[in-house]
Amino acid sequence: MKVHALKCINCGAALEIEDGIDTFFCQYCGYKMILSEISEASINAKVQLKKMEHQERMRDKQYEQERYKFNKKEQRKKNETNRKLKSSVIGLLALVFVFALLFGISNSEEKKSIKEEKQLQATVEEIMIDIDNGDFDEAYIKANSLHYTSNWSSEIEDKWDDTRKALLKKIKQAEKESSDKNDKDGGFFNWFK
Repeated sequence: MKVHALKCINCGAALEIEDGIDTFFCQYCGYKMILSEISEASINAKVQLKKMEHQERMRDKQYEQERYKFNKKEQRKKNETNRKLKSSVIGLLALVFVFALLFGISNSEEKKSIKEEKQLQATVEEIMIDIDNGDFDEAYIKANSLHYTSNWSSEIEDKWDDTRKALLKKIKQAEKESSDKNDKDGGFFNWFK
């Protein structure tokens, strides 16, 4: 590398210029100077500089393109995750709705069953009063109508079937006892003797 000794044309200070540089500034006054003859090294340096600038722009563009692809891919993943999440939430809400509906129906059926059992129990109490009063025909009719119709539980249905059978048996027993008592008292025709 050659170093040329020159003087600043503005302030006259001594300048040192490296080979390959055609534009420079005075170190003392800051005056810009351009060499009239451009050396081959200067041309090569400018070409190399332009080449490096071009490569840097290309790397920046490549980086931007890679970043764009990555962002697109991430956006697709995010959209897919959101879609799956929405689908899961919808499925969960549907399940909750079905459960609530079934629970509501179940709860409604249970309330209906409880109400029916109360009515059946009231009928049983009426039957017991009819038996005590000797009104066996009315008790028999009511006992035969004693059926659990709700679909809540087969165990409850079996309980009321057993209750009906036991009441019918009790009515027959009470009727027989009443009949035997009338026979002991002489019966209906014995009153006229």
